[in-house]
Amino acid sequence: MTTNLRSQWPPTAVVALACAAGGFGFQRAFEGSVLVVPVLVAASGGALVVRAAARMFRRWWAIQILAVVSGVLAAAVLMSMDQRSGGPARTPAALRDGWLDLLSMTLPVPDRPELVLVPAALTWLSAAAGIHLLVRGRSPLAPLAPAGVVLVLGLAATVPATGYVAVPVVALAMSGVTLLALRGPGRPGLSAGLALALVALLALVPAGSLVISGSPPYDAREELPLAAVAETEVSPLDRVAGWWAEPAETLFRTRDTGTDALRLAVLDTYDGREWGSTGKFTIAGLGVPPDAPAELGPTRKQDIWIERLTGRYLPAPARPWRLPDDIRAVDTASGTLLTREPLRPAQHYRLVTRAHADVPAAGQSRLVAAGGPASALVLPVALPEPLLGLTRAVPTGQPDFAQAQSLVTYLRTYYHHDPHATPGATLGELETFLTERTGTAVQFAGVFVLAARLLGLPSRLVVGFRAGVPAADATRVVRGADATVWAEINFADQGWLAFDPTPSPGTAAERPKPVGGTGTDQGDPEASPPPPVPEQAPSPDPAEPPPARAVDRPDPRTVSIALAVGVPVVLLLAIYLTAASAAPAWRRRVRRSIPGRRGRALGAWHDVLDNLRILDVPDLRSATPEYLAAWLSATDRPLGERMAKLAPLANRALFSRETPTAAEADESWAQADAVRARLRSIVSRRRRIARRLGSVARPRWNAEDPFR
Repeated sequence: MTTNLRSQWPPTAVVALACAAGGFGFQRAFEGSVLVVPVLVAASGGALVVRAAARMFRRWWAIQILAVVSGVLAAAVLMSMDQRSGGPARTPAALRDGWLDLLSMTLPVPDRPELVLVPAALTWLSAAAGIHLLVRGRSPLAPLAPAGVVLVLGLAATVPATGYVAVPVVALAMSGVTLLALRGPGRPGLSAGLALALVALLALVPAGSLVISGSPPYDAREELPLAAVAETEVSPLDRVAGWWAEPAETLFRTRDTGTDALRLAVLDTYDGREWGSTGKFTIAGLGVPPDAPAELGPTRKQDIWIERLTGRYLPAPARPWRLPDDIRAVDTASGTLLTREPLRPAQHYRLVTRAHADVPAAGQSRLVAAGGPASALVLPVALPEPLLGLTRAVPTGQPDFAQAQSLVTYLRTYYHHDPHATPGATLGELETFLTERTGTAVQFAGVFVLAARLLGLPSRLVVGFRAGVPAADATRVVRGADATVWAEINFADQGWLAFDPTPSPGTAAERPKPVGGTGTDQGDPEASPPPPVPEQAPSPDPAEPPPARAVDRPDPRTVSIALAVGVPVVLLLAIYLTAASAAPAWRRRVRRSIPGRRGRALGAWHDVLDNLRILDVPDLRSATPEYLAAWLSATDRPLGERMAKLAPLANRALFSRETPTAAEADESWAQADAVRARLRSIVSRRRRIARRLGSVARPRWNAEDPFR
């Protein structure tokens, strides 16, 4: 039955605001207040269209068709307002592909029209569906269901982002309370409050339990095959020799790097011939998620001007945090960046980086190597014997960080850096480097990574540049001679820390501080022979990755999913048990406070009917007071006597034109309390608890319709 439309204007506004709250669940995917106007317009537009259509059409499908068509027209208007969208003709493609682009990009995403259109379109549809349920339905909370669905979708799609999610959730809950006050019978009941709690908990499932777990949140982008961008670039490691061959060539200029090195690419696989990468490039939005839960340092803005550097890899100081819109893809595991087009001279871009805070010396001894990733522990077969001997030069019993530090010190002390040597990376060339004790940064870093893996430390190779020499205009000029290679080791809860085992060219008289701040100066290696090799257990089989040093931990994704399911279930169970315990007392309190003597007397009668449900009385709701008194007398004499005293009072309240007196209303409740007390004495506790657990969501009694 269609309800009175004129009385629906206040609930219409409430439902529209609830749908806007649902659309704001996507706010974390954008920066600033981009969604405010589109979502509010979509919520109000969808609501008004359906309200108008309900006056013109009686068929539900006609109303929804009009809502969808008007929504598409509104989307076309939105697309026409931004020149970047390609005009209204791109509306079908934006509606088809916008959601996939939103789920494929790193967060936050740019404020492009096809991306803003996703939450706006969902808000429009939820408002149309919610108002349709409001106009044609009778359930007080059903109109909020579409808004709740959109809110859950928004929070689930933006789980990797950080942001305050309580505002849309509270707004939706308050909309439910207001809607119940406007449409619900009597006072807002316990069952309605439980329904609101369910909406809030379901909305918090995608984010709240993942925060509790303390592990990296589950990101649906990792499961989307279209999120990966094919990588066809030549390995930057193969280009290092070319940069060294022209040491004076200016590759790019930087300003305010705030670090001693700029990263270009990360390589974590090695087959004995060449280094490769297992990086998965995700379509870049405007941000890059952190790689570890460690404390981050302050943000810094870096300007970079390209001159002679070619390819698609972008140099970046530290780890990127915010990106320009022209970045094509990013490997979220390493922070490696790819541009949309090949680099060109005079190209300029600005990055906002946020590196890990420096680890104090007192805390370095407590760092424990992480258990992976597996690619950072795999070793090729048939490692050369000098490499196995290098690991024996590291003192045993040291913490993981100290082992890496000792390896850096050993290579810097007893090996020479010759940038003109052959920069090969095969196992044969690494064996030559270990035998002749001289080589390039490629060989220093490669040997360090392999030795670290033999020690059980997950490590990888990084290709990049030193920060260069400051110029007159406060920029730093990075030339071919500044190209270098270093290593990184993954530590639990800290992420990847840099180690530079390469000394300065020539002698080791003055060595620069390594990138990770882990090196110490030593004397001339020619003046002090290598330390004796301590006796040690046989080296592990190089074909198998060594065991992880960190304590085995559950898979973060498994923990997150388990908590995402378990925490809400436990909370819902607790809420239900609390509601079941409080429901009977709450109903009695409401019935006792009904205004009017007749209403109070009827409340006592319906309280008795609720309590008698435990006895499975046949036709209880339609039974007369005399019938119940007779039936109960045959079942339990004391109970029948109390019911016989209540029967004339109930008949007077139910059927008499005369209003019961105050004394009769009080007597009705006295007899109702006596019936309840007698039932507690004759019915087992187990049966009472089972009955109470099943009575939470019963409809509330209405004084205007006692048998509703």
